[in-house]
Amino acid sequence: MFTARSFSYSSRESVPSTAHTRTRCLLILLERCSAYKAPQVDTEPNSPRDISAPPSLDPDVVELYFEDAIRCGSPDLLTHAQEIDLSQRMETGRNAASELASGKPSSRQKQTLQQLVRRGDKARQKLITSNLRLVVKVATWYRSSALLLPDLIQEGNFGLMQAADKYDWRRGTRFSTYAVWWIRQSITRSIANDSRLIRVPVHIHQKLSKIVRSQQSLYRELCREPIPAEIADDTGLPEQQIEDLLVHLYPPRSLDALIETDSGGTTSLSLISRDPDALSVEDQVEHTLADRELRQALESLTPQEQHFLTRRYGLKGKKGFSLRAAGAALGITKGQAQVLEANALSKLRNHSVASVLK
Repeated sequence: MFTARSFSYSSRESVPSTAHTRTRCLLILLERCSAYKAPQVDTEPNSPRDISAPPSLDPDVVELYFEDAIRCGSPDLLTHAQEIDLSQRMETGRNAASELASGKPSSRQKQTLQQLVRRGDKARQKLITSNLRLVVKVATWYRSSALLLPDLIQEGNFGLMQAADKYDWRRGTRFSTYAVWWIRQSITRSIANDSRLIRVPVHIHQKLSKIVRSQQSLYRELCREPIPAEIADDTGLPEQQIEDLLVHLYPPRSLDALIETDSGGTTSLSLISRDPDALSVEDQVEHTLADRELRQALESLTPQEQHFLTRRYGLKGKKGFSLRAAGAALGITKGQAQVLEANALSKLRNHSVASVLK
């Protein structure tokens, strides 16, 4: 039996809240915006063929940013005449700031110049806040990168501010056409610097993005993995350089990561990738201490005896020689070399580190 109270509770649970509806609408809007021109942007080279899974984002953060962008900026887009007017005010304010910095104007002129500076600052803020939605639109093109969408928007805002400072209204171009290049540059630089665990230079990241796009195109055309020679023909880069750059496409993995074995169990990656011929830590420490004691013992010999034993027994990482060859390097006969070797070894046996060397 349903009562009014039980029906109200069940309806409240089944009907989504207004905030949830706004969040869903926002995500649908972002998905539609991100589909626009998505194949034309540089993707993160760590996953050349898996660019469909963007990192998770907090819808509340993006929703708050949209609300602030609409509240701070103009509800309507700026016209070309308004952009020219704002740019002229900014230019006048910069000139007034330069005159104030020179210290030559009088007190009455200072008030006028200060008003022009404040007017230019307000025009700059108006030009920036009215184009915040442009930053969001450009940032959604790069959602397939390793950075979150709020971080992409923040980096795009830096590019928008640089565009506002460098915009020249005399060229006749719209501000949005000019600003989009600065926004994209700021976002791509941030992806190159912050998206990888081990940073690579920006020019290397650009070449990696070019290689990834070529790999994707050739993979769709050939229905197989392209070889470096085919990528070199498509990109115009040297084949050897492509082979060297392909190493950076694979993300680093932790040696403590667990992987599945053929038997169904798990093991550490460090146990599989361990070099069987490599020395353990204890052996390395022991060899280091023994090498230090040997150097101290050789210092008690004469230079001729040190040189002879080093060549004779291949000390200090050098190749060992026969008795005759080691003596010939010093210009002595084989018999003299035997006497020199016996005397040097006798000194080492009586040295204080003889027990350690044994």
